[in-house]
Amino acid sequence: MPTHRVDRADDLWSLADRYYGDRSAWRLILEANRGVLRDENTPLRPGLLLIIPLNAEDAAGWSDVTDDEYGVEREQRINVEADPYEELLRLGFIDEDVRKPGADRRQRLKLWGALIASALLLIILLLCGAVALFQG
Repeated sequence: MPTHRVDRADDLWSLADRYYGDRSAWRLILEANRGVLRDENTPLRPGLLLIIPLNAEDAAGWSDVTDDEYGVEREQRINVEADPYEELLRLGFIDEDVRKPGADRRQRLKLWGALIASALLLIILLLCGAVALFQG
């Protein structure tokens, strides 16, 4: 599940615009974070960890999760329930646009894996060639 650490300039509308491209989708974020946000007028304090749901069904599944001061409990639950794709996204190993509708996640991850493996093989071959040049 994607998350967002609140900055000073953040509000529900700007986050909806950033993650969904639609400012009117702020209700999804509010619903997923009902445990820490009473309504759309609740101030977002910097450092707060917010859930960014993929859709309305995901939002409903998180509405009961409360928060400690900086979201440690929520972060632990997210890490326990996250699938490997979400963890890679959270850690910054893959881009957010992999999430675009219709994108086949596994296919894209396999592509990245193949690209990385190819790059490593190329580096090994270059190193072997350099060693052969220096020995010969």
